[in-house]
Amino acid sequence: MIRIGVLGTGDIAVKHLEVFSELDVEIVATYNRTKSRAEKLAEKFQLGKIYGDYKLMLKENKFDALCVFVASNIIKDVTLDCLDYNVPILMEKPAGISVAQGKEILEKADEKNIPVMVGFNRRFMSTIMKAKEEMDELISINVEAPERWNQIKQKPKFNEEILASWFYINGCHCLDLMKYFGGKIKTINSNSEYQKYYRANVEFEEGVIGQYQSVYDNPGNWNITLITKNKKISLNPLEKITITTKEGEQVHELSELDTKFKPGFFLQNKYFIDSIIKNREQISQPAVGIKEAVELMEFMKQIESDSKSN
Repeated sequence: MIRIGVLGTGDIAVKHLEVFSELDVEIVATYNRTKSRAEKLAEKFQLGKIYGDYKLMLKENKFDALCVFVASNIIKDVTLDCLDYNVPILMEKPAGISVAQGKEILEKADEKNIPVMVGFNRRFMSTIMKAKEEMDELISINVEAPERWNQIKQKPKFNEEILASWFYINGCHCLDLMKYFGGKIKTINSNSEYQKYYRANVEFEEGVIGQYQSVYDNPGNWNITLITKNKKISLNPLEKITITTKEGEQVHELSELDTKFKPGFFLQNKYFIDSIIKNREQISQPAVGIKEAVELMEFMKQIESDSKSN
């Protein structure tokens, strides 16, 4: 049984805990800055010993892996400290709130030769995996990722630092999928206005053309359209896939696993645990390692930098 330590017990951490309760893992200890929240969760999940000081938790326990689910504005510092423990890490996305923060994690992980997996769960969603499977010769990608910005700004759990970095924190979801489908990026042309809209035209090395648009304070769904040589693949919303060919349409909903758990989380976390069992030294697709996560942030920085210059 794999012995893990959990750092952070916020809303997203609960989704991870639901999966871990079904996997062959033992949560040895759990940290949360507000210790009482973790103690309340311990009524539902087996969380081991509860700590309000993660450095003390790391000092007093033995783990096979660490899971870092703290807030985005502190995830870099906590992950850097966890790297000193010298075990594989699963961290929530994004890998910090700037390229510089992501690079700090990457450099230390490389220096210590520790696998760091970043939780881009949508890659493991049944609909996304089906889209990847159905792609033949990809021609173009269209991504629409609206944000309900006025609603988001009113939520008390998001402080000013989080809101200022929202493009990295939430925009990473769909831009990661764009890269996942399109491959390596050749050129980017963007035309954006900070926290109003982000637009980019992308050419990938294999000749695929991509368009990305995120309009803030727009009520629409995130959606992706893939045009291939023989198919139109529509993910609208991402939890539903429609495949159109000359013969007609096929529609697929989320799998049973993706309805029982937060979509993508079960296979994502199982991949991480299996990696430890199999002693994998590298994180490979569909999972996202820290190197690929930083490459995504560099891609996003090009789009964001254009917006801040307007």
